[in-house]
Amino acid sequence: MKSAGTVSLNKSIGQEREAQERAFPIPNPSHTSSITPTPSADRYQNQMRDSSRRNDVETKADAWEKAEMTKIKKRYENMNSKILAWEDEKKTQAKFNMEKNKGELEQRSALNLRHYQEKVARIDQIAGEARQQLEEKRRNQVSKVKEKANKIRSTDKVPVKCFCFYCH
Repeated sequence: MKSAGTVSLNKSIGQEREAQERAFPIPNPSHTSSITPTPSADRYQNQMRDSSRRNDVETKADAWEKAEMTKIKKRYENMNSKILAWEDEKKTQAKFNMEKNKGELEQRSALNLRHYQEKVARIDQIAGEARQQLEEKRRNQVSKVKEKANKIRSTDKVPVKCFCFYCH
């Protein structure tokens, strides 16, 4: 007793054989007078040989392609890691230089502030001394004017200025 699956399998195998025979007919020995194979049989054998050769070549091509892709991927990853390392190094260097410059700027800023404060203090001192001298000069002039006014009051005469000095 055959199962239904076996029957359908046998049927499909039979159909495949028929399709192959139609595509590549095998000559009947009664039709041919010589023992040499017919051109269609040679063609069929050549196709089979070429097919196996193509499979072998395709397998080699696949292996070569895979090897080349692996090399390319490895080279890419290596270069990418070098680029990342370079980038990290340069960023670290730039940050270090920034911090260094920031410290130098802070020192220069503090130094500039100290110089500014010293200049302002020196200017204040010079201005204070100049004010004192001006005030002293004003007092001297006021006292001279008062002395002359007192002299004029006492003598009732206004002194006359002759060339460079006063005449009385």
